[in-house]
Amino acid sequence: MAVSKGKDGGFYVGSTLVTFMDSWTLNRGIAVEETTSFGDDWETKCATVKNWNATFGGSLDRTDAQQAALLDQLEDGTVADVVIRLGITSASYWQGSAIVESDSLQGGSKGVVKFSGSLAGNGELTWTGV
Repeated sequence: MAVSKGKDGGFYVGSTLVTFMDSWTLNRGIAVEETTSFGDDWETKCATVKNWNATFGGSLDRTDAQQAALLDQLEDGTVADVVIRLGITSASYWQGSAIVESDSLQGGSKGVVKFSGSLAGNGELTWTGV
């Protein structure tokens, strides 16, 4: 069994690798609704729909077209879904359409300016793997 190495992965907008990104997180879930009825001794629930969200982070590079497009959505651009890939390799990844929820920029006198963001999944998340 082979483990996945973080250095082999990447954060992509469409099929284009976003430069200077060094982390991503994928959170998957299922919405749950309570179905408890009068007379039940225990609470009961049922699964309803799947959901997902993701975060990404790295160093700011406004010359990278994908970083610029993500930043633009929260500045003066048109808000639109983006197709993202969260790769463990260039050929093995999760992909889905997402809405940019928020971003964060952090600078300091030492080091580089950091750029991170949060994405809300908008529809199906698929896995492609080899």
